[in-house]
Amino acid sequence: MWIESAVQVGDLPVCVSVERLDDQRREQTAAVLAWLTLEALTDAQGNSTRAWHEHVAEIVRDHVAFVIDDGTRPDDLGTSWWTEAIGVAFIQFVRHNELAESINRHVEVMRRLDRPFEA
Repeated sequence: MWIESAVQVGDLPVCVSVERLDDQRREQTAAVLAWLTLEALTDAQGNSTRAWHEHVAEIVRDHVAFVIDDGTRPDDLGTSWWTEAIGVAFIQFVRHNELAESINRHVEVMRRLDRPFEA
């Protein structure tokens, strides 16, 4: 199932269609995002940050479609527009798949596993 939302990217109204994942895929996606987020927050060299961004771009590429109604060609939009569009689309993906609570739960579990002897 796909869910459509109207969003604004830059000065363009855009329709974003987001694939609603099944329960198992939602849970797996939340776990991977939680792990990549923790890695990105603790990686001083920034390699994990790159992996996080690549995974987000992959999610958007595979599970989100954009429709721009004003006749603008995708090739005419600049890098900064697409960067903003990916961010907006990712937020819609998380929202429509109700991932935030599950991501937070996984982050907390992973943090506890990383410090098992702390009280």
